[in-house]
Amino acid sequence: MAIDLRALKSEGNYLYHLTYVSSLARIRRNMRLDSAAKMINDARRDDLLQERRTGLQRLVIEEDEIILTDQRPLHAANVSFEGGWSLGNLVEAINRRVFFWRGDKKGLLERDRNHFETYQNDGVHLAFLRMPFGDMVNANRNNHPEFCQYNSGGPRSSNGEKSPRGPNTFVRAPQADFSIGDIREVVFNESVNLPDSTQISFNAWNGPWRNFEDLEDSTIHKFESALGKLREIYRTNYNTNPSSFEALPSTLVERQLDIILNSIGTEPIVSLVQSSPEGFWYDQDENKWIILLKGAARLTVEDKTIDLAPGDFINLPAYTKHRVEWTNPDEQTVWLAGFY
Repeated sequence: MAIDLRALKSEGNYLYHLTYVSSLARIRRNMRLDSAAKMINDARRDDLLQERRTGLQRLVIEEDEIILTDQRPLHAANVSFEGGWSLGNLVEAINRRVFFWRGDKKGLLERDRNHFETYQNDGVHLAFLRMPFGDMVNANRNNHPEFCQYNSGGPRSSNGEKSPRGPNTFVRAPQADFSIGDIREVVFNESVNLPDSTQISFNAWNGPWRNFEDLEDSTIHKFESALGKLREIYRTNYNTNPSSFEALPSTLVERQLDIILNSIGTEPIVSLVQSSPEGFWYDQDENKWIILLKGAARLTVEDKTIDLAPGDFINLPAYTKHRVEWTNPDEQTVWLAGFY
């Protein structure tokens, strides 16, 4: 039951790769994804090649800071090692590959979306790269894709039966004894060139997408520093409020920041709003994203009434009529607004 590579290369099949924003400048400069093993070698840290990572591993390669994800789910007790493999061999095999999830133009396959959430909870800035499967294969004709039918780095033991790992964990299409529908991971050895069709989305598997090669370093650095700037604004001006901005879920804020940061350069601003004059409606020709940082407010958006508490946010497309009906008179109301 070999995998039909031609079917995977057909229109509509995409590959998705998750990375850290701090690594993007290096990736875009080279238009290449490197395996953990190659980056470990470039950083002269060969001692890490077979060592299971229990936390995020930061490396410095020339002037670039690289983050390697942890391998906490990789427990030897859950593995039935085959072909003479040990945990060190498995760690090295994983480190020597570049990993992708499958999907289509709409996003990740549904079964992998929850898996992505575990990476979000690490509190670091993430980005998705995606490209048509066929374009990726064509850009790497001498580096054939391999396939795995399970999460290679997260073995589980079920009813006392351990998960097998060994020389056949990653196989090429002709050697696969499973079908396309069973593929959980698509991997390439050591390094892969990115095709011109590669796109990027900050912190979201379903977009918005933009061409990766056109992305400027300033946009990457802007995204990296944005949340820190917002926290500093709040800490400096509103540190007496017990509902601190620091307590807001960072992933909630970051997931929406891409709307602003993928724009033409609009910086988030802080504004103080009381209430709209009677009969007045905002009807702006720009999209608007707002988050309430302090106080309480009630908006009317078209024909709907929306109550906001600290941490609540809303995205308003251009020409969406809206107005502020009420703000808490007992304390200052603070908003963060961005136009794009």
